[in-house]
Amino acid sequence: MADDRIIPTGRRTNSRLHTEIPAQLITLRANPRMNLRDLSRTGAHIECDEALVRGEDVVLNWLEFEAFGRVVWTLGKQAGVEFDEPLDPEVVTGTRQIIDSGQVEHTRQAAFSAARDWYLNSRQI
Repeated sequence: MADDRIIPTGRRTNSRLHTEIPAQLITLRANPRMNLRDLSRTGAHIECDEALVRGEDVVLNWLEFEAFGRVVWTLGKQAGVEFDEPLDPEVVTGTRQIIDSGQVEHTRQAAFSAARDWYLNSRQI
């Protein structure tokens, strides 16, 4: 029987870009919207309301980019995706540039804006 435990190997070899942006995950079972929490050339940390299965193949879409990968760990609503092939450095840099330019609203900012708009609209009734 194979040992499925994750054994830490020390520090990551690729730095992570903290993103907190909306994204979409495509699986054979569903296409849930989710939060891309951070990104590196070799994988991503995501948060999703849909239950994910370790070992499940996925396609991750964010901004104008996409990557194929596999779910390697899950913990509640959070999961780690390891990409089939490392991303080009330009993809991570491009993601950073789009976020820094203000062209995309961070997930928490978007939730706050939606709640504020709902509240303001409900008071006008």
